[in-house]
Amino acid sequence: MVFDEFHAVMHDALFVGCTGEVLQKIPEVFHAANRIYISATPEASLNELAIAEEGHCYGLTVYHFARSFAHVDPYFFTEPDQIIERINGDTSDEKWLIFVPSLKHMMPFRNKLRCTASIVSAATRNAEPEAWEKLLCQERFGAKVLLATAVIDAGVNFHDVKLANIVSFSLDPEEVIQQLGRKRRLREQERVRLFLREPSMQTVSRRLYRLREMQTVVIQAKQKMALFFDNSILKREEADYRRLCFMDQTGEIWINPLVYPCLEQKIQFLQKLHERGQRQDGDCGFAREMLRTLRKPIQISADHWLDDRYSKNAEERWLRFLKENVGRCFDVPEDRQQFVDRIRKRYTEAFGKRKNDRADREWGVAVINRVLRESNTGLVLQTTEEGSWMFRKIINHEEERS
Repeated sequence: MVFDEFHAVMHDALFVGCTGEVLQKIPEVFHAANRIYISATPEASLNELAIAEEGHCYGLTVYHFARSFAHVDPYFFTEPDQIIERINGDTSDEKWLIFVPSLKHMMPFRNKLRCTASIVSAATRNAEPEAWEKLLCQERFGAKVLLATAVIDAGVNFHDVKLANIVSFSLDPEEVIQQLGRKRRLREQERVRLFLREPSMQTVSRRLYRLREMQTVVIQAKQKMALFFDNSILKREEADYRRLCFMDQTGEIWINPLVYPCLEQKIQFLQKLHERGQRQDGDCGFAREMLRTLRKPIQISADHWLDDRYSKNAEERWLRFLKENVGRCFDVPEDRQQFVDRIRKRYTEAFGKRKNDRADREWGVAVINRVLRESNTGLVLQTTEEGSWMFRKIINHEEERS
């Protein structure tokens, strides 16, 4: 018995109620067969698989095959309009596969595109089965852009040399890898651009809040299933949690047993991003997490940011800011504070946050001069005897060395 893409039992647990039941039944139904589970991203599901297989086998044997992301060029953006602008400016015959966050984002996104675009979702799959079957068989799409939901996260492959761009809005590294895997390379030299959204602190906080709210409901359901049934199934005054449930052979309703471990994993990762954002002035570091997952250098060049804040435009604004302030004297505390805030903002926009920067720590004169020196600006912030600040050019090499 071969179970391909078995990670789906965990990946889909928050919107398919029967995945836990499926995982539990497989060792029982196929108890006499050699059972092989296959996945490119098995790590999140291995523990639950071991629990399901306990008592049915002598132990799991896990084979890891080397995988490489050398052909992947990661890019990052912060707003959907940045991707739309990139696509509308693409005059090549390359194609784009875009995984939208949800159905409600699909049409607004499509309406802004100035090229041919197709849509694939659970709704279109059911309404147009022939078109869906054609997509599966041909393993390619005719439009320049294909907008898709999680319906083609796993198991749907595209063998098309023109498919060179994949866009993901996901905050789940495992999901991103699965989406990237929809592109199958026909030639060794084929490369893929992977565009990932760097979330804001607010985005991470909202997502974390919703998952924790769901986790609370699941915990309450474990304690009082009848109360959960009344509030979340019959009344459904707020969120609809029917998708978390399944009905057994006796007609009783239960929560999918994989929901809680799935929530724990997602919350743990988002909590990590949230805490980092609190320490680093709102920088959650999702881009760095994904670069580690893809085994890429952590440093991101400006060319790989679609956001102007990290592009050459931001570097130009940094240099213009310095030029505009050369020769200024800051006598009052308000002016000094404004200068500190602005120079820090312009530097961060152009080059990212410094290694030890924290939101609760102000930049002082020493830090500013270190930044100016490391950036080879030829400028210095000098404190006068009267306590004022003078922002000026360095006069000679001896002063520069000091």
